[in-house]
Amino acid sequence: VLKRLMREGVDIVRINASHIETEQLPGYVRLIRQCARAVGKPVSVLVDLQGPRIRTGPLKHPKVVRLSRGQKIAIHMHRRIGDAAYLTTDDPRLNSAVHKGTRIFIDNGLIEIEVLSISKNVIRCRVVTSGYLGENKGIIIPDAKRHLPSLTTNDRRHLKVALREGVDLIALSFVRDKKDIESLRKLIGKKSKSISIIAKIEKKEALRHIDEIIQAADGIMIARGDLGIEIGVHRVPFVQKMLVRKAHQIGVPVITATQMLESMMVNAQPLRAEVSDIANSVLEGSDAVMLSGETAVGKYPVQVVRIMRRITTEAENYLRSISSALNPK
Repeated sequence: VLKRLMREGVDIVRINASHIETEQLPGYVRLIRQCARAVGKPVSVLVDLQGPRIRTGPLKHPKVVRLSRGQKIAIHMHRRIGDAAYLTTDDPRLNSAVHKGTRIFIDNGLIEIEVLSISKNVIRCRVVTSGYLGENKGIIIPDAKRHLPSLTTNDRRHLKVALREGVDLIALSFVRDKKDIESLRKLIGKKSKSISIIAKIEKKEALRHIDEIIQAADGIMIARGDLGIEIGVHRVPFVQKMLVRKAHQIGVPVITATQMLESMMVNAQPLRAEVSDIANSVLEGSDAVMLSGETAVGKYPVQVVRIMRRITTEAENYLRSISSALNPK
C-alpha cells in the first residue's frame, strides 16, 4: 500500500510520533526508504513530534466508545483501560488545567465535554457534543496556561532516533514563539543542517508571535484541528490565508493540514466541500496539502491520494492558465 501511495503522488510520508514507541521509529523510517527506492521516487520522511499534548488512554474492546449528549463520564488520572463510563489519561496536568465549567475538546474538537467537579485523581464531566471516541486522542483546553517546554522527554527520545536515521523534516507541535524553534535547532545541531524544522501553527499564542516564528522556521504547518479549537472554526479560513501570505512574503513553504478528505475515511468518494477546500488551499498558495487519518487508518488510502492528486493538479493547471493569460508571450 505504501508503494501504491507513492506512485499515486505522495512526496512526503509523515510519521506521527504520538502513536508510536521510540523503538518502532527506525523500522518505519527504513520501510519508507525501502519503498521509495523500489518505486524509484524521492520521498521525504517527516517525523511529527507530539509535544506537550494530553491524550486519552486505552479502551476496552472494540477500542471505540459512543458518548451521548448529557451522559455523565469521568476522566481518571492514571493508566487504566477505559470504557463508556470513564476515560483515562496518565497525564496529571489535566487536573490542574481545569475547573468547574471548563469545556474540554477531544479528537480535534469532535467531542466536547464540560467539567462538573474535580477531585484528586478524577474529573467528572458531562458530554456536550456526542460522538464516537477511539484511543489515544488529543485533549485540548482552549486558553489553558501551559508552562511546559515544547519538547518533552519523549520528544527528545524520538528526536535522537530520528536524527540517527537521517530523516528529512521534523515537525514541532504547539509552537508558541521563536524560542521553541531555536531550542529544537540547538538540539538538532550542526551535524544535521539538512533537516528542516516545520513549525505547527495550532495555538492562539503562536499567532501573536507569528512573524518571528516564520522567520525562525524552515516551514510552517497550518494544523487546523487544534487551531480551530483555540480560535474558533469560523476564523480558521481567514487565518489560513493570512499565514500563507506571510510565509510567502519571506519564501517559507506552507503545509495545510487536517480533515482535508475526512469523509473518505469511510466513504470511497469525497464531499464536494472537501474538494473545494483542497483546491482553494492550492489557489491561495499552499505548498503542500497533508492527509492524516485518511491514509493512516482510513478504508481507502490509495483512492484518497489519487483524488487529492487530481484536485491539486487541476488547481495548479488553473493557476498556470491564469498566469499565461496575464503574461502572454
